Amino acid sequence: MFVSKCLTSDNSLVNFVVCHSIYVLRENSPVGSNALWCCMRFGLRLDMLKLLNRNFVSLYAYNVTASVIYDLLCVKSHLIELSILGAADIDLIIESLCVS
Repeated sequence: MFVSKCLTSDNSLVNFVVCHSIYVLRENSPVGSNALWCCMRFGLRLDMLKLLNRNFVSLYAYNVTASVIYDLLCVKSHLIELSILGAADIDLIIESLCVS
């Protein structure tokens, strides 16, 4: 979110430094590598980084959590096989995800 705030900053120097770090230096700068990681993590293109905010991240986390709960419920009802977790482990994980 720091990167998206810098990209939308009213300060032209901040905009220039961040844009240069992201589009030119890329992995050779901390800001650029952070921006690329965010893009990979959230499935965004570089030009979409300005959209990254708390609401976007919260929605993403909610969708990921819902997907994990769905997968665990499928394992619990034997629609998917997962041999590394027992029934008690699955119940505990589902309960923890639903409470948090």
